[in-house]
This record gives sequence, structure tokens and C-alpha cells, in this order.
Amino acid sequence: MIAQSLAAPQAPLLGQDQLVVIPPMRFKLMLAALVLLAMGAPLAAGAMSLEQACQRFAGRLSDAQTSGDSQKAQTIYQKGSQRIAANFNGATCPNVQPPTP
Repeated sequence: MIAQSLAAPQAPLLGQDQLVVIPPMRFKLMLAALVLLAMGAPLAAGAMSLEQACQRFAGRLSDAQTSGDSQKAQTIYQKGSQRIAANFNGATCPNVQPPTP
């Protein structure tokens, strides 16, 4: 009997109707960790090399030119060139030529 009272208390098994109480500080840490993971996931998924970006840019421009919409092609070229330069320290895509009006 004395040995049982000196032993460490055992946690009761949780039933379906019982809740686990998480101390507030731990909850905040877990929430912060989840938020950081959620923020990092899109960044990792969106990382692209200059070569990949240029291929994607060329594909979009080609689709616009094939459709015969020269205004759309001009817009894609202008915006695409600006985005490539902004995202890759002023780089350009030498394989992408401006559309002919």
C-alpha cells in the first residue's frame, strides 16, 4: 500500500468524451510552428530557376501569338520581361524574342 502511494501518479486513459488540456504557452508555440510551416510550403513549391521561368514565359508568349491576339502577346511580353528582371536581378531571357505587331 505504501509503495503504491509513493509511485508516480499514472495518467488516466482518455475516453471519447474527455479533452486533452494543452497549457497556453505550449499551444502558442505549436501554433507558431504550424504557421511557419504553412508559410514556408508555398515558398518552397514556388521556387523556380531562371531557365524554368524563361521556358514558362516563352510558352505563354507562344500561346498568345498562336491565338493571333497581338495585343495580348505584347502585354505578356512586357509583363513577363518585367517579372523576370524583378525576380532574377535584372536577368533577361535571350531565347524569348519580342512579338511582332
